Amino acid sequence: MTTHIPSDNTSPDNDDVVVQFPGAAQPATDPAPAPEPDIFAEDALDAITPTEQEDYLIPVDMWPQPVDGAQLLTEIADTFNRHAILPEWGAETAAVFAVASWCVHACRWRYAPRLFVESGEGVWDSGKTAVMSMFLYMVRRPTAGSGMTESSLFRTMDAHHPTIVLDEADQILPTRGAKGLTKVLNSGFDRMLAKVRLNEYDTTATKWKPREYSTFGMAILGGIGKFAAPQLRSRGPTIYMEPKMPDEKIEPFDPVVFADQREDLRALRAKMMRFAYDNRQQLTECRPSLPREIANNRIGDVASVLLRPADVAGGDWPIRARRALTKVLLRHQPVSDNKLLLHHIAELLADPFIRVGEKRQALGPEFLYSEYLVEALRVREDWPYEKLSKHGLRHMLSPLGIPAPEQEGGNSKVGKPNWRGYRRAWFETAFIRHGVTAPAPKAAEPLEADPQTATPAPITETAEPLDPDARG
Repeated sequence: MTTHIPSDNTSPDNDDVVVQFPGAAQPATDPAPAPEPDIFAEDALDAITPTEQEDYLIPVDMWPQPVDGAQLLTEIADTFNRHAILPEWGAETAAVFAVASWCVHACRWRYAPRLFVESGEGVWDSGKTAVMSMFLYMVRRPTAGSGMTESSLFRTMDAHHPTIVLDEADQILPTRGAKGLTKVLNSGFDRMLAKVRLNEYDTTATKWKPREYSTFGMAILGGIGKFAAPQLRSRGPTIYMEPKMPDEKIEPFDPVVFADQREDLRALRAKMMRFAYDNRQQLTECRPSLPREIANNRIGDVASVLLRPADVAGGDWPIRARRALTKVLLRHQPVSDNKLLLHHIAELLADPFIRVGEKRQALGPEFLYSEYLVEALRVREDWPYEKLSKHGLRHMLSPLGIPAPEQEGGNSKVGKPNWRGYRRAWFETAFIRHGVTAPAPKAAEPLEADPQTATPAPITETAEPLDPDARG
């Protein structure tokens, strides 16, 4: 039995006195709580789980013998074609890009192209991820990820000079917070401009000091749809992936499971290292000749880098690489609305059958009235020019270096006083400057004769139907 006796002391520090009589029942107490189980405690499976790095992160030794460059590029292209269905010339583009990643730093090239591996909107089974995985096992010092911040990117580039392999870029780059990441990827293209400067606190000197980071290096970006900004897309080729057909067969790509694949890929990396080491002087001094279609501006800078391994390798690869890059670089090269307008005007000027105005006359041989040019563009069905005005045409042509419209014969009172236009020579200069290939002028075809007034051809007795298989 337990009795509580109030204390006479009213101090708050004193409690009531508890008297326990002998033989009385003990009060019930709560049991001590059981310790929570550690769900992450090691078990028997942990003891047998491998802990080594992925094979593509393990450095390889240089191949012991000299390497045939043409055969090496062919082996790389065949590997891509064996495990994925790439578009036309996609494997050749991937091969020269992989070899270039082993040369860009050792040979101090100025430009470091990007490569984009894309699939259509809503297409999840195009083989894009398999191609990205193959690049991991082929490029030099791959740094993989499906997410990256601006800070982690330029610090990684500065410390290790890796090749960035960034998958799921469609979930990162289009977001509002990815402008800094895009800026770093843009700057890393040109060695001379690949710099990021920050003020960082020096704990030794106990003061703030400027710190410079290099962002130079090659990168491979994979995603769904057109995820990259046009400025970034212009820095490299695009391999556009599509789902394979039912009758197309490929071998599964899984170097983690298949040891023979790991060995083959390890041998390819060792050969690429030997090729870059043995030919470093040639790769440094090589100045490839560029096809006219890809010789202009930034697209030419990209092609000049990716053609160097092919030219040094020899064999049929100088021709194969030029055909591949001409097709791939032009196929998905971003084109602004202004430049697309320039392409359409080039087509108009090459077509002698265009008729405009009330009198249905041809466009002028030397001077093009704005009114007639807008009229000819509005009838196109492949581009929404139906609301194009003379002022809108002037606004779109101005960034391309084409002067404002003037009156024919200068701004003097010659011809129609209120009609202004453009000199044809201005467009011809803009075509060259912006790499617009003007189509060959169409040959004027003879008008068909009116069947009511046409004179029939004379019929002779020896006339016979022509035999399509006749020769001679």
